[in-house]
Amino acid sequence: MPDVEQAPVSYQRSPVDVLRLVVAAVAFLFCLALAVGAENTMVGVEADLLQLADRVPSALAAFLVGLVQVVALVAPLVVIAVALVLRRFRLGLLLVAVPVAAAVLEGVLVSRLDRIHPQLLERALAQESWIGGATFPSSGWICGAAAAATVASPWLTHGMRRAAWWLVGVFAVIRMVTGHEVPLDVLAGIALGAAVGSAGLLVAGRPSLRPDGPQLVGALARSGFEVKSLERAGVDARGSTPYFATLDDGRRLFVKALGQDERDADLLFRAWRRLRLQNVGDELPYSTLRRAVEHEALVSLKASDAGVRTPHLVTVAAVGELAMVLAYEAVDGHSLDQVDPGELDDEVLQGVWRQVARLRRERIAHRDLRLANVFLDADGDAWLIDFGFAELAAGDALLDADAAELLCSTYAAVGAERAVAAAVEVLGPDPVAAALRYAQPAALSTATRKAVDAVPARPGRCGRRSCGSPAGPSRRPSRWSGSAPAGSRSGCSPGSPSTC
Repeated sequence: MPDVEQAPVSYQRSPVDVLRLVVAAVAFLFCLALAVGAENTMVGVEADLLQLADRVPSALAAFLVGLVQVVALVAPLVVIAVALVLRRFRLGLLLVAVPVAAAVLEGVLVSRLDRIHPQLLERALAQESWIGGATFPSSGWICGAAAAATVASPWLTHGMRRAAWWLVGVFAVIRMVTGHEVPLDVLAGIALGAAVGSAGLLVAGRPSLRPDGPQLVGALARSGFEVKSLERAGVDARGSTPYFATLDDGRRLFVKALGQDERDADLLFRAWRRLRLQNVGDELPYSTLRRAVEHEALVSLKASDAGVRTPHLVTVAAVGELAMVLAYEAVDGHSLDQVDPGELDDEVLQGVWRQVARLRRERIAHRDLRLANVFLDADGDAWLIDFGFAELAAGDALLDADAAELLCSTYAAVGAERAVAAAVEVLGPDPVAAALRYAQPAALSTATRKAVDAVPARPGRCGRRSCGSPAGPSRRPSRWSGSAPAGSRSGCSPGSPSTC
């Protein structure tokens, strides 16, 4: 039995809940804006819709309302009972607390808003029905149901999640068709419920979607690799959970486990970049995690075929329904962010740029060329790793952004003069000069920005304000300042971007 380490904790806060909370909150605020800013218009529209609903035969309407009331009364009890029988006590507690909180919040907002409703709605709600009056289930109940469906989603299969939301949708449609709710109230209730449910998951946490040790061992075994031991790798692997696996034949593999959490984080990161920046160069996200993993495998194999020194990909495997794993041959050595700066001599720096030059010739953009993704083996040779964000057939802008990222990250380790000299020695002055437009904080990774900011500021020929700014030289030296490489045509002239 292989010695495996249980990697993730049982519960965690997921970026998908942040994304859902933002989307649901925006939808609710939009409904609220319609209710407040266009009240007269909405009342007229709702009255017309209620007149259409009034044409439904009264017998059919009474049957549908009664059926919904029975299901609405029984469904919560059944769901909570199932959670308790399965000993999902955290889920059971959430299924009680979060929907109740959502319904109470919806009731408070409705009472404060005091919307005007058409007379047809008031008349319909005054009727008797199977269980109490026709007001049950109200928009508050639908709000709580949406919160319950959101909270329960991490514990449900894809089919069960779809069934839960179908049930909420059917309840909402029947209430509108029978003339007992208006669309705006229903949509606002569903949006508010989804927002409260997402907030509840952020507070309490959700089950981790990352594959654990035994699952990874099983996936590698199905690919023909018998694992003797598996341990978490103490390396910086953005967008994945890294492991080192030792096989029965003595070989070592570097294993990247990617789950739905990582994909959700990537989607959130892309959305934030698009809101914050223009022309970031991001392609549309892949439809599934599998497509994204297959793309990384393709780029890695293409780079290796082009002569780039990168670990050999040995397998891609599925881990359950929501996770994938890539396994590479392990390289003995350390990433440059863990190497003593004294070991980064000019030959090492030029060796790194030679690998980057091969990528550029093949029009491959790495898109994450920070020190953590450059490996130095025992012989002093540089390796490029982690093509999770890479692009094939890249344009000049992406290739220049790669060069700027590596320039600034090596500058933080060895200083501007040596960093630029190594790049110019391999690429030449013109490509390096073209990359300087991307040597600015917004275009760099967080790790590189922090590394550059940690470098003591020194006076340069220009600062942030003086590069392209009519305000004149900056009084305070900036870390993001310097001069263009020798032989380049891009200095700190008016209209040119600042350089690191």
